Amino acid sequence: MRYAIASYMVHTMLPDGRKAKEIAHEGYVKRFFLPQWVPFDDQDNLLVNSIAEAKARIAALQHCVAVLRTADSLTPYIVSDKEYRRKFNGVIGQLINQGRALARYETGEIIRTIWRRVATNNLNRGLSVSLPYFDDQVLETKTYDFEVIPAGRINFEPVYLVWAVRYEQTKLAQDTRITPSTRKHLLAELRMLEQVFDTSTGS
Repeated sequence: MRYAIASYMVHTMLPDGRKAKEIAHEGYVKRFFLPQWVPFDDQDNLLVNSIAEAKARIAALQHCVAVLRTADSLTPYIVSDKEYRRKFNGVIGQLINQGRALARYETGEIIRTIWRRVATNNLNRGLSVSLPYFDDQVLETKTYDFEVIPAGRINFEPVYLVWAVRYEQTKLAQDTRITPSTRKHLLAELRMLEQVFDTSTGS
């Protein structure tokens, strides 16, 4: 009975994959297992109407993973099922890809927000950054939090952010609490910040 329920969940409850109606950027989107749930292209451009819709599509992928894990908990034998493996690998790969794209997109928004606050002299009361990243071990978005300048002590200069980011890169390189692939993803986002605010390189 348990195997029958798990099999129903895998074979019937979950989408088949790659059979969705063609949508915008179809050449790129159709490379994914579930093309109806691809909110970002390969340049991290938003393919849907809002960031809320993008998050909803990523949440749909997370729900698929939850269904697969529930099936596995009912009967571990389901992992030998060809359809289970096909859907698990397809959904996990797409979720990690799109989760990272969302994190990079939101990092870009953080950068733009900081520049806007710099232009209005609105960063002299301190600056802390909550950098989003996608943890591929728990398959969800988390934030990496660090302080750039303390509140009310120092006037903001871009170089302070560069120094803070470089310090965090050094710390993160030694952090064994996350997977190597997640660390690489997060370090790349920190480098995004460094490159944008490092005026000494003319970037």
